[in-house]
Amino acid sequence: VGVYVKLWAEMKGVSKTFEGFLSKYAWINLVIFYLQMTSQLPALQTENFAPDGSWIGRLPDFNCPSGLKAVLEGFFAFYAEDFCWKFEVAAIRSGQRSPDHVFLRNKWCPCYQKDGTIKQRELCVFIEDALEDDRNLGYRVNPRRLFVIRRALREGLHEIRSGDIPWLSDLVSRQRQRQGW
Repeated sequence: VGVYVKLWAEMKGVSKTFEGFLSKYAWINLVIFYLQMTSQLPALQTENFAPDGSWIGRLPDFNCPSGLKAVLEGFFAFYAEDFCWKFEVAAIRSGQRSPDHVFLRNKWCPCYQKDGTIKQRELCVFIEDALEDDRNLGYRVNPRRLFVIRRALREGLHEIRSGDIPWLSDLVSRQRQRQGW
């Protein structure tokens, strides 16, 4: 699923960090968070990481019984309709929906001034990095770029729900070509 979302974001032009969008790595983190919210993936809890960021925990057995189309539809619906970009953090270490103040208490964010007051709250998108706990993967996204990202997510959701998804077969073909299938 992560590969397809990453390819979709690339195709839609919303994965270029240098243009103020989310990185491909941030999109993967959003996929992980969505799968955690739907109980298809466990939390990546902090105690499972060594101080150097390497994984030391054991993942429990799990599977994703839904098909690719259903999971993609759920992903698009979650971020287009349910996730509150202004107030929530995609926090994959805890695997829980978190208001941003919990995330920001001990973490760096360009939206907060040194005295703790908000500069321009609408400029912040919060995506927790799985490995670097002081890194916000959404820090470069401005309001115009967030509008474009949310529009792309709504369009993706509409296309999947209407069955008009030629890009999905294109993504499958591209992935197979990359893997030499």
